[in-house]
Order: sequence, then C-alpha cells, then structure tokens
Amino acid sequence: MDCPDNEPERNEAVQHQRCRRRGGHRNRGAGFAFVGEAGARRSERGGARGRAELGSETEFATDEIAAQELYWLEERISGGETPTAFGSNNSGTGVGGSTLHWGAFVPRPDPRDLSVRTEFGAGADWPVSYKELLPYFEQVEDFLGVSGPAVYPWNTSRQYPLPAVGLNAPAEAMQRGFGAIGLRTSAAPIAAVSRDYERPGYPIRHACVNRGYCHQGCRNGAKASMDVTYLPVAVSAGAEIRADSFAHGLEMGNDGRIAAVVYEHEGVDVRQRCRAVFLCAGAVETPRLLLHCGGRDGSGLANSSGQVGRNFMAHVATQVWERSPRRCVRIRDSQPR
Repeated sequence: MDCPDNEPERNEAVQHQRCRRRGGHRNRGAGFAFVGEAGARRSERGGARGRAELGSETEFATDEIAAQELYWLEERISGGETPTAFGSNNSGTGVGGSTLHWGAFVPRPDPRDLSVRTEFGAGADWPVSYKELLPYFEQVEDFLGVSGPAVYPWNTSRQYPLPAVGLNAPAEAMQRGFGAIGLRTSAAPIAAVSRDYERPGYPIRHACVNRGYCHQGCRNGAKASMDVTYLPVAVSAGAEIRADSFAHGLEMGNDGRIAAVVYEHEGVDVRQRCRAVFLCAGAVETPRLLLHCGGRDGSGLANSSGQVGRNFMAHVATQVWERSPRRCVRIRDSQPR
C-alpha cells in the first residue's frame, strides 16, 4: 500500500463505501511479500499489514498444539456444490502468512501444464509459455535458496542453487521400499537451505537440521518463509509492517478510486489513507473482501467483468503413506545429535 503519510487515523467516522464486517483479510504472506519488497524499493513510503517487527524464528514452538496460533481457525463459511474446507491448510495469521507453516515443496510446472488445451483437449492454454517463465522461476529459486537433486530425473536440464537436503529417517525407509519394487525416486526440490545461505537484503540463514516441524514454523530460518526472505528486504527499503491488524474495509473517494483502508487493531478501527492498494489476500479472501465492499453499484470492487470470485480452483495435493512391519521410524532418528 502506497501511503501519502504513515500516520493512521483512529476512531474516525468511516466515509463513502464501507465493507460489512464479514469480509476481512489477515494474511501477510507470499502474495504481499513480493509486492511489498518491490514497492518499497521504488517508493519512499510503503505500508503493510503484519507485525511492527519481523520477530524471531526462535519464537516458533516445537509443538503442534502450541503452533496453532499460526493458523486462522475462526469460523469462515464456504458454500456451493463443492465447498472449500477452511483451517490450518489455507490460512496464516503471523508475519509471513501461510508460508510460516507451508511444507516448502516448490515443484515447477511441467511445460505441458501450460498448454493443456493443445496437449489434452481440455481446459485452456496459458497465454505464456514455460520458456518465458523459466528465468523468473530461476530468479526466485536463487533468492529463496531452493535445494534440489543434482540430477532431476524427470528433467535433467533443471538445476537448483543448493544440493538436496538430506532425507530424514521416514523418507529413507520409503526410498528403500520403492527401490525394492523397482520404482524410481528423487529428492524433492524444497525451499529450505541445505547449507548456510544468504542473499543481499536478508541475513544468513542456517542449514536445515531435519527438525521435522516445518508446519509449525522453522526455528532456524532454513525454510524460505516470507519473514526471513522478502519481508526483511522490504523493511530495509522502507516498508512499514503493522502488527496484528485485520483489514476489513476499503473506502472509495468521490473519484471512484480507493482512498483508504480500514483495519482493526486491538479492538479499534484504524483508517489509513492511501494512493494505491495491492490486495494480496489469496484466492479466497481477496475476492471475498472485494465483493463485500460493494462498490458503487453493489457488485463489488474491481468487478466490471463480473468474474471476481468465479472460476475458483482449490490447490490439491497427493500424499502417499506406507505401512511397514518394521518398528516405528521417527523423524528425529535422522536429526543431527
């Protein structure tokens, strides 16, 4: 958010269009981090929604129950024929958003994924090719510090900045099992550093120690969550991150442009005037906030096409589980001692 000043207005009567309180945004993750970092480097003033300080990764508890504070677990309602389940898998409430508890798996798309209409006669082709996107994949992988195999078996031309992170004990057991039945395996590309790593703008990040609590926050900064990568760069360039703030209103000025953002902080509504707004709340909360804010004709902000909130697709994942007659294998069996 590009702000004409950094002084918010508290307890001021909200003017013009005001959202109903049902819509809101409390994520401060990957969507904002890239925009905030780029915007801060190009502007003298910037605003963000998160903590006033980035905090320390050592705050993360090695405990699944205690780590629930990273998730948005308040009631959210999804309808339709295929409602989306909300909870810990698709939300985040700390500085870094859901990247604080993501698994750091960063597969690139297969080139055919971008031309499914041409290849398979379904869906639609992307307007850009894999070749056009490749330099951006490599740029982000270098900045984050992606670790991967020296030879990726399904695309031998692919290279990663760092060698693969060592397999933990359960992964080693599964690898032996797959090898026994003749199936090929490979270490996965993950956004966690396999050795100490630093890039301009953020301090050194220490190598992954296979702690095994990626979904509860990384305690040594090995995992490339936004709080240890793009956000430190944004802050050093002048961005301001505001703590524990829940954006729920977008005010329109008489010229039809957004004039202010309204957010709640410690039970008080705060109004921040702005020149420009980047709404980076993910595939669920971005359209919900736009639709709840109504706009001049009640159809939602930025919705002249009528497509805001439509064509939604959930991110799916496939997990494979193994049952073994051998003793229980624990992640910490492979941790350094």
